[in-house]
Amino acid sequence: MRFRKLRIAWSVFWGLIYVVLIILWVRSYWWSDVVWVITPSCDARADSANGGTTISIFFDSERKVANEWNRNSYRHNTSMRPPDATWKFDIYMTRRGLDASLPHWFYLLLTSLIAVAAWIRRFSLRTLLIATTLIAMVLGRIVYASR
Repeated sequence: MRFRKLRIAWSVFWGLIYVVLIILWVRSYWWSDVVWVITPSCDARADSANGGTTISIFFDSERKVANEWNRNSYRHNTSMRPPDATWKFDIYMTRRGLDASLPHWFYLLLTSLIAVAAWIRRFSLRTLLIATTLIAMVLGRIVYASR
């Protein structure tokens, strides 16, 4: 089998990412983690809370600042707990940018599919059609959300 060690290394790498995502998922029910970056041309923010993540990208900020990274974690207050985001799929496109909310289990599913992809020996026409259909559905959802 050609490239067997490379496939094993690929699977181990994505397996470690999988474990880190599970830890982040479990942690999100007690702690909220926020990471953001500010650049002269755009701002980006990612947060994790209650089983879901929100990624926001804002364009055309036109600030006179250098690149800046920040990170913050805070414990959930029982009286002001964020809503459960286990099944939340939202994508909003505005004039200023993009805002996407996805559950943690979606990232785990995506990570497992990427890890398994190295072990598939050959892509058939059927696999290509299924992948094309899935990509078309995602792009259609993005276009639908932008209207």
